[in-house]
Order: sequence, then C-alpha cells, then structure tokens
Amino acid sequence: CIEATVPCFRGDIHREIDLVEEVARMQGYDDLPVHETVPVRLAAPQPRVTGKRAVNDLLTGEGFIETVSHTLVNLELATPFLPPRTDLLRLEDEGDFGDSMLRPSLLGSLLRVRRTNRDRGASNLRLYEIGSAFEIEGDAHRETNRVGLLMDVDEDADGLRPLRGIVEALVDRLAGHGTTVEFRPNDRCPWYAPGAT
Repeated sequence: CIEATVPCFRGDIHREIDLVEEVARMQGYDDLPVHETVPVRLAAPQPRVTGKRAVNDLLTGEGFIETVSHTLVNLELATPFLPPRTDLLRLEDEGDFGDSMLRPSLLGSLLRVRRTNRDRGASNLRLYEIGSAFEIEGDAHRETNRVGLLMDVDEDADGLRPLRGIVEALVDRLAGHGTTVEFRPNDRCPWYAPGAT
C-alpha cells in the first residue's frame, strides 16, 4: 500500500490513475514494458439481467408480446390500481396530454396498449411489460420494478386459471423448482372479478 500526498499546486491529480501516470512520466515512458496482448476476463451477468432474460424467455415462449410504455399515465388509468393507504406521485407540469401521474401499476399502461390494439382489430393478445411503478406511503416514496401481465381469455369459465399457470411458471423459473405460490381470493378491487392476491 502506498500513501501519497498531492501538493496543492498540482490540481490536475485527482485520481489514482493520475498518480500512476505521474510516476510513469517521471520514470520515462520508454522504460515501461509493453505487452502485446491484454488479458480480458468476462464478468458474469448481473442477477437482475439474468432474471429479466429468464422472464422474457418464458413469457415469449408462452405467446406474450413485450410492451414498453411510458411511466406517466392519466388519473383515469392510475386511480383504479392504487394500493390501499398509498397516494399517487403527481408531476407539477401536466404537459400537453394530461398524463401527469407516475403509474402505481403496469396494468393501466397495458390496458392502454390493449385498447389501441383492439381498436385496430387485434384479438387474442397476451401482453407483458417489465418496468417501474411508483407510489407514496406516508412520507416515503417507493419505486419498484414489476412484471405486468395482461391476456385475453378464450373462455370466461376458465377464470384466472390460464394466468395462474403463467404466474406459477414464472415463480418456478425465478425462485427455483418446488417453490409454491398461494393464491387467496381478493375482492378489494371491484374492477376485476374474480381476483386473487
């Protein structure tokens, strides 16, 4: 370990590499050995990247189409998906379109994409998005990374079964084989039925 004190008149030395360059200059660049090759070691992918790739691979294999939508939504799309005891994050400047809320859920954005596709005649769609959702609880601001799924169901009698199978497959892929998922009925949100947590 080498400790160095930089004189106050050398304001150009800020980092460790600046000091290394100074030593090399004092020694003389001609005296430094030059290697013909540079060893490179590849770093393993970060867990977040590996997880996103696993989600993408599974959902694409199940016929889902990835969407990328804006994090700003209007009040109509934000309010139904606001968790209990939380508030919306609102921008002061609404801009031209009135989308001034940071979305509390990806579902509002997915529904907007679904409506656009329906208006153009598309049916039997399976959509997903991986993105951020925002909320305020008390004085705390939270941003969480989420996976949102939206799929057309062929038979109303199927209820949540097709979507449940996708969720279980995702959990199995991300948390490991044998991980169990418990689905509990949830009627707190009147805009979907049946619903589950």
